[in-house]
Amino acid sequence: MIELLEKILKDGLLEKISDIHFEPLEAGLRIRFRKDGFLYQYLNLEDASLGEKIISRIKVLSDLNIAEKRLPQDGRFSFENIDFRVSTCPSQWGEKIVLRLQENKKKSLGLENLGLNQKNLNLLRKSLNRSQGMIIVTGPTGSGKTLSLYSALEVLNSVKKNICTVEDPIEINLPGIIQVNIQPKIGLDFARVLSAFLRQDPDVIMLGEIRDLETAQIAVRAAQTGHLVLTTLHTNSALESLTRLSGMGVKNYEVASSIILLIAQRLIRKLCEICKQEDELGLLKLENFLESFGKLEILKKIENIKNLKIFKARSELQSCEFCKEGFKGRIACFEVIEMDDDLQELILKNASILELKKYTESRGVMSLLEAGIEKILEGVTTLEEVLGGIL
Repeated sequence: MIELLEKILKDGLLEKISDIHFEPLEAGLRIRFRKDGFLYQYLNLEDASLGEKIISRIKVLSDLNIAEKRLPQDGRFSFENIDFRVSTCPSQWGEKIVLRLQENKKKSLGLENLGLNQKNLNLLRKSLNRSQGMIIVTGPTGSGKTLSLYSALEVLNSVKKNICTVEDPIEINLPGIIQVNIQPKIGLDFARVLSAFLRQDPDVIMLGEIRDLETAQIAVRAAQTGHLVLTTLHTNSALESLTRLSGMGVKNYEVASSIILLIAQRLIRKLCEICKQEDELGLLKLENFLESFGKLEILKKIENIKNLKIFKARSELQSCEFCKEGFKGRIACFEVIEMDDDLQELILKNASILELKKYTESRGVMSLLEAGIEKILEGVTTLEEVLGGIL
């Protein structure tokens, strides 16, 4: 059992996966790996007793209560100097365990690795150089928001700055930065930790997520009083974060005066550079798609469009030994909006999302869809990936 578990963990590290799922079924234990956002089966153990022993072994490694099988538990352990985050959950046929590999994320840190084009990268760097204000990263769960924040913290991390984070949970340990894991059971929530930070002479505060009005108001106040605040919101677009804050009860003038940069992002899979192949019908499919959405002007802006090659992934049977189904790794598509005087004025006038969007389009802000199209034309991904990951 111990040897089998070690083999599973080693194979996970070798495959550079993000998660391992141990799922008890009626006839045994199913083990699946998540790689580049997709789950695939690694092993199916028909011996239910062996599966139970593996679950118990993981709980022992994580210093969890092996006798408690009725309630979820969280823990962590290290294997070959790699940090694994552990989450258990009772199910019909036993406890399900999900392991999250933290080291694979840490290796991806760096603004240059995120997928920002040069214009948006410059906007982000400019905002990170500000002494105060709020940077909000938006997107659904699993869109890479936390990795973007950590990459920004890596840039800011300096002995000359007091940087504090409040998270749920801490996903990557960053040396030199004070990180706090909230514990709601004892009253240590986002708002309480954030209030404590403001009495600790901070320069930069990273707030894992704005979830309620109290937290939002403290974050806004911090951004207005000499602190740089980095945080996330679960919204579908960058501009929707403005209405989300207003919906929580934050005043429009507080939103307009505190936010300096809005970022929306989505993760899409990257084509394998070794085995990708040209899609001869790719440009035609792209033109038909954009025409159906009334967005054909996106292609009209591109010079020598007819000479560009569009690529597709090979099937699982045809893909090479270095990738999975013709894809290897993921990259983010971004929409980045810098706050300016005109945008502030629109917010103060309680402008609708449609009015705000028209203004950002007039400024030449690249939408998430346009960012995805850019990645297609660069040969990085496929139309299908963009459709599935952004729309």
